[in-house]
Order: sequence, then C-alpha cells, then structure tokens
Amino acid sequence: MAQHAPDGSTAALAAAALGAKVVDSIMGDLTGEGRDDALLVVDRARGGMASARHPLEVVLMRREADGRPRRTAANARLLSCGPCATTGGWLRAQAGSFTVVDAGAGEMRAEYRFDYDRHARVWHVAHVSRRIVDPHTGHERQQELSARDVGGASFARFDPARLPVFDGEKSK
Repeated sequence: MAQHAPDGSTAALAAAALGAKVVDSIMGDLTGEGRDDALLVVDRARGGMASARHPLEVVLMRREADGRPRRTAANARLLSCGPCATTGGWLRAQAGSFTVVDAGAGEMRAEYRFDYDRHARVWHVAHVSRRIVDPHTGHERQQELSARDVGGASFARFDPARLPVFDGEKSK
C-alpha cells in the first residue's frame, strides 16, 4: 500500500542528497518486488519557485537489496506548471506501477500511468487520461490513450508534448 512520505522518511533523505526541495513524495512497491521505493516531486529552482527554466521534476528512487535508495530515473516534462499547479497530490502508487497527475494551470487535467517491466527493469507509459473543461460553458472532453496509442515510451523519455492533440486542446 502506498503512503505519502513524512519529512524524515527515506524519500526526504534521498531528496536532500539530490540537493532539491521535495514538494511531494509517495512511497510504495513501485516494482512489485516487495521493496518500498519512493517517487518524488522535486523543485531544483533557487528560492523554491519552479518555472519553465526550472520545472518540477518527478524522480524515481528505487530501493536496492541493501535497503539504500538509488535514483533510478527522472522526468521534468510531466508537470506543466510548477508555480501555478496545485500543491501536492501529484502522485499515486500501486504495486508495480505509479501514476503522475498534472492538474496545473488551465483547463486540462492529465494522468499518466507507468507500469514496471521486470525484464527491462524500467517503467513504461501504460495509460494516459486527459480531460479538458471549458471554463465558460462547463463542457467537458475526455481522452483515454493506451500504451499502443502513445508509443509505450519509458518514464524517463516520455514527453506529454508529443501526445496527439485532441478536440479542445490548445496547440503547443
């Protein structure tokens, strides 16, 4: 079962070692192998204000057999707007997978689920859910994409800007 990591946790200690401010973290068995791994949202910007030049980064810390966490992968393209995004709640973890939720500025909300591939020892995008709500009319559009639809990229290489545009989305 996943749990949001308290300040003195392995996740926070690992982030401190990375030289970054932790703005959200969750611990859980991200590989399905029975170890408590950590998923962090970190802000590397000076003064703690993420920006386009210094976006929030999602970092995977995998627990090794000796119990120590090791930075396994990172992605700074998943959260669209650090300073204007909601505070926390970006992460969910399940055995063998995790979800990153981007509910930043604007009308779009996106959820990216990554599943662990034990043979390749890497997480691949498995599902994308995007929703746009028109603030004037309240009209809502939803898009569900499978790994096949988005190319099954690894967590570190996945870029939401490469997803197909859907009706109602502003061009990037």
